[in-house]
Amino acid sequence: MRKSIFGMLILAICGLTGCLNADSSNIQTSDVMPAVVSVNMESGRSTLTTTWGNILISPSSAASSLHDGDCVLTQVEVDWDNQPNLEQGYITATKMNVSDKPIAKDAAEIANEEPAPVDYTLPILEVGMTNYTLKNMYFVVISHHTFQNQSVSYRMQLVKTNDYAYDAYLTAQSSDGTLTSTVDTNTHVFEFPSDIFPENPERLGENPSITLTLKYYAGDTNVWNTLSSLKIYQH
Repeated sequence: MRKSIFGMLILAICGLTGCLNADSSNIQTSDVMPAVVSVNMESGRSTLTTTWGNILISPSSAASSLHDGDCVLTQVEVDWDNQPNLEQGYITATKMNVSDKPIAKDAAEIANEEPAPVDYTLPILEVGMTNYTLKNMYFVVISHHTFQNQSVSYRMQLVKTNDYAYDAYLTAQSSDGTLTSTVDTNTHVFEFPSDIFPENPERLGENPSITLTLKYYAGDTNVWNTLSSLKIYQH
């Protein structure tokens, strides 16, 4: 992830609840990271799937308002001396901050060829992307100029270039409004079809993955800007 824009999203959590502080060498505080919520319908217990693994949601008003499948930003504090569920594959958070509302998401579309932006022509200034997905949810940080009283929609179209390799074309669409010089930076989530990942990951000796090259619409002069290809793991 490009920290220059993703780091700004720390304010979405720390600005509301304050950053977590660790007092012991055995207590670790995570960076702000994306997560996907899962709710066990039988036990009613909620977990967050992150790059750390499944983290139990600690009791809090923010956590109790989350629902199955929600995508959020979170920061957690973990006491490694107090992990009663570690053998079951769960990391128990001592403290947890969660963004105040779920991150918006859309389904990524499969396309046969390089798409034309057509009505999705809001120029994107900068994009930061993670090198993983969480439950097929792909988190992208997008920067663009804002309009007064605008709403912005995003679209991602995947074009296959090789076995388990795709070009991902990212475009944005804005409602009518007055263009401002303000730059808006936000996280959006795209849900990938599960069948674009290898069917038999066990024989590969690692998590299933695809190679993704992200291209984003930058305007008429230079239509597509391209980020380096990354191997995207399905966590």
